[in-house]
Amino acid sequence: MNCVYLIMGQSGSGKTSIANALEDFYGYKQLYSYTTREPRYEGERGHIFVKQKDFDNEAIRDCVAFTVINHNYYWATRKQVDECDVYIIDPIGTEFFEFKYNGKKQIRKIIVQASEETRRRRMKERGDSDLEIDYRIISEKDWFKDFNVDAVVGNDIDGENEFAGVVKWIADYIVDQEIKAGR
Repeated sequence: MNCVYLIMGQSGSGKTSIANALEDFYGYKQLYSYTTREPRYEGERGHIFVKQKDFDNEAIRDCVAFTVINHNYYWATRKQVDECDVYIIDPIGTEFFEFKYNGKKQIRKIIVQASEETRRRRMKERGDSDLEIDYRIISEKDWFKDFNVDAVVGNDIDGENEFAGVVKWIADYIVDQEIKAGR
């Protein structure tokens, strides 16, 4: 692939579900970032769960993406990025990434949007506390103001067919961008 597709959105917007579907149904390789947070449930995908002590000098040296959310570190290496197609990341991490990454791939940014009501419901369903939900909603409110992106997709739906349509739209976008980047 010529590009890495950064999937961004506020908590509960459906980023992880979309990235998993792109991997499962379209074969796009998802970057599993390192994180010091605990898994939300057994078998959770999208991260490599490590202890705080694992973020050492070696990780810092090769780190091209880094952010802190709720006192937990999230990071990725250049090698991971060069070997992936899709990467879930937040705007703060994206700024760091655009500054640090000088690998072989072009960067495309996609924002997934959903209403606050939908996001609150989804976070509650995944087991987040009311306090954590309120904190995430408030702290992420301004993350995407004046943020330049390449594509925006709405994900306020919950039906299987509608969700498949959102994922297909992104998969089609990726194909289109790969054709353009390959010229």
